[in-house]
Amino acid sequence: TGWPDFVQIVIEMMHNKVIIGILRWFFHRLRHTRMMTNNMRSPGSGILGIIARSVMHRGNELVSQDAAERLQIKQGECVLEVGPGNGHGLEKILLYKPSQIFGVEISETYRKKLKRKFGNQNLSIFSNDAKDLTDVLADATVDKILAVNVVYFLDPLDLYIKEFHRIMKKGSTGIIACKFNGITSFDDSVAVNKDIEFVISSFAKGGFEINHIDVDLGKDFSKYTAISITKR
Repeated sequence: TGWPDFVQIVIEMMHNKVIIGILRWFFHRLRHTRMMTNNMRSPGSGILGIIARSVMHRGNELVSQDAAERLQIKQGECVLEVGPGNGHGLEKILLYKPSQIFGVEISETYRKKLKRKFGNQNLSIFSNDAKDLTDVLADATVDKILAVNVVYFLDPLDLYIKEFHRIMKKGSTGIIACKFNGITSFDDSVAVNKDIEFVISSFAKGGFEINHIDVDLGKDFSKYTAISITKR
């Protein structure tokens, strides 16, 4: 059996509780390393990518769905998700029947999965880094933005905030969902935005009204902070 076959076998076994436990053990051993943090930012196709996707599948599902619900999406709106990953947020967004749905995902592995999963749905997946969406979205076109466990990796943060402000309509809103307590050991050179106060003040300086609330969905891995942004 070759390496690609082994990787596929592991992927197929990822829902097995024992395998999940093993992958999470490796993650906790490696989470502080630059390589592991890079894969949490953009999972690859190797073993570290598999570990990252397993951790995010478990940790992001409830958070993504809850955060999408908090957006209060209305039928006919334009919605953007930054870093949709496994697609849990997009699944929820589709239920509200917006007129346009965009996902920007820098991980090729995730993009392939998303295109297979949502190939016949009313949404478009792009490879753009979210600091430059000029070829995807015109000025003042987006009604709602969702970003789950993404903000830590946006460097420099002010460029991303400037682009969000450009594409959002006046009065439009977004949810930036974060688990700051869960990323303290991530490599600082990759996860550069670990301070909630810095993130909040940066969005405020970038032309947004800010509110935030701590959310507890009943499990340790589903506790998160929902930062609500509204374009002034």
